[in-house]
Amino acid sequence: MHPLRHHPLLLPWSLASVVLAACGGGDGGSGASAPPVIAGMAVSGTPVLVFDHTRDKQEPFNIPDAPASAWKEADGTVNLLITHFEAYRMRGPDLGHLSIDPHKIYSSTLSASQIPENQYDYHHWFSGPRSSDGVHFYTLAHSEWYACLLNGDCAKLAANGMSAQLNSWTNTLNAFVSADGGASWQLNSVGGKHVVAQTAYTWTGSPALAQKVYLQALNHSGIFLPSRLVQEGGYCYSVGMYIHRDFSKLDPAHGVYEAPQDRVG
Repeated sequence: MHPLRHHPLLLPWSLASVVLAACGGGDGGSGASAPPVIAGMAVSGTPVLVFDHTRDKQEPFNIPDAPASAWKEADGTVNLLITHFEAYRMRGPDLGHLSIDPHKIYSSTLSASQIPENQYDYHHWFSGPRSSDGVHFYTLAHSEWYACLLNGDCAKLAANGMSAQLNSWTNTLNAFVSADGGASWQLNSVGGKHVVAQTAYTWTGSPALAQKVYLQALNHSGIFLPSRLVQEGGYCYSVGMYIHRDFSKLDPAHGVYEAPQDRVG
């Protein structure tokens, strides 16, 4: 169960930082016509149920666990992403006529779930695909890893009432690519590297890991929840949430198990 969706203590993360990524598949804006001017937007009509978990789910983890994002394939077929670390999509001629596609587009369980921290490849949530041709798509992923994996105690309940998994959570942003209109995805590696942003605390070999401070207090860190990519010129931009902690301030001998946040944005 994704802690962003189910834990109220994460709601105050309202400040934002900007993450820059190379913009794949674009022409850099050269010779492109000026974009249309949007005079304004307004909500109209009544809410329409699009995805009903009781009706549409293909498995328990087939839930909308992040903001919805849509894209069009080259033939005009509309896709709506149902974001979770087990990812599915809905498809149809337009947003008003979508049905669930039973074929999973990405499984973190089968294609990721790498326990070594420096692989940055455990659980991934896609943030919003973009394309210039309707065939080749690119997206950032909110990518979670948990230090408790190294000690094998993620199922434990910590002293603060949270799970060991949540308390030891680190987050990176990774690049993914699809070459078939979004039907399947893989890490978009350049020179063997797929990480776009890694600012989280490194637990491997640390005193914090040896002392298992995550069994006492919340110590999550990194960049979380990237927005979908927005292109300007030859670059794409994404906005996310940033939490950095000063782990040198930990002092378990004197009851200090939570590293203070010293930079947020």
